Amino acid sequence: MADSEIVELWSRVFLSEEDDMTPTCSVNKEAWSALMNRFEGCKRIFAKIAFENNTVYVPLGSYTDSFSTASEHTQLILPGWALDIISAEGTGEAGTVTWLTEEAFPSATRIVIRPHDSAFYHSDAKEELEGGLTQIGVIQKGQAIMIPIQTLGGYPMSFDIVDTEPANTVLA
Repeated sequence: MADSEIVELWSRVFLSEEDDMTPTCSVNKEAWSALMNRFEGCKRIFAKIAFENNTVYVPLGSYTDSFSTASEHTQLILPGWALDIISAEGTGEAGTVTWLTEEAFPSATRIVIRPHDSAFYHSDAKEELEGGLTQIGVIQKGQAIMIPIQTLGGYPMSFDIVDTEPANTVLA
């Protein structure tokens, strides 16, 4: 079992230059460098974030030095969709993170999704959807995800993850 650590959960909206639709989380440069050294040679690193009784998996993106508060814990900057899943406000709440690599997840052999908006059926967005799922990386059955659809002018569309195989949590 991988080690867990206490982190502060912060919303990406505190980074004024960042797009909140990004699928990744960020940490400061020091924490990012430590993770790169710890997982040297790995293609992707994922944060398994637990807050209260909720869990979400978010891929690690680049580091940020544009946000910092005095703290003894790592500050984990999360996109709004991830905060929604774990029911956190993103104002520095204490959560736990376990860092995992893509090898920790089985590759998806089947993913069933349901769009929240019928506009999806009026577009040819299959490739965009596949790309969006790949960017998110790890998906969970029963979760709702948001993917911007460029053929609909970048409209952020929500999808329910109805089913995944071979497990409830898979690498997309």
